Amino acid sequence: MRLSTEAVKGLKEVKKAILAEPRQFIMGEFFAQSDEFVFAEGNNGPNREPARHIPNCNTAACFAGHTIAIYHAKTPREARTTYGFNPFDQAAFILGLDYDTAACLFYLGRWPYEFHINYLYADTPEKRAQVAAKRLDAFIAEHTA
Repeated sequence: MRLSTEAVKGLKEVKKAILAEPRQFIMGEFFAQSDEFVFAEGNNGPNREPARHIPNCNTAACFAGHTIAIYHAKTPREARTTYGFNPFDQAAFILGLDYDTAACLFYLGRWPYEFHINYLYADTPEKRAQVAAKRLDAFIAEHTA
């Protein structure tokens, strides 16, 4: 599936947001607030972390959650409250992705092994954000060639 120009632009904005504030990025939840759970990267990673403050709006988001927030010019917290119903389908629609293509981006378990394993073993939000940024770059390259 070939990405539209708008989808590439949107994914680059997601990458920029993730790298700007890695503590607001989590792949284990579409949206998550720090006061709602024991932050453990959504139980996806081997490294448990204590509950922690999420900066800015106190809400973290995954690729899909950030896509929705950026598209609607909202914070992740506002996007969760207003657009939090079925975020997978909403983000796929915004980016013009079919189900399988969206799943390969939005579900960590569908990432290529190299990115999946590196993400799981990244032990800080900053390291996870770097892996996620590389995943976005690879996804864009794969779907624009």
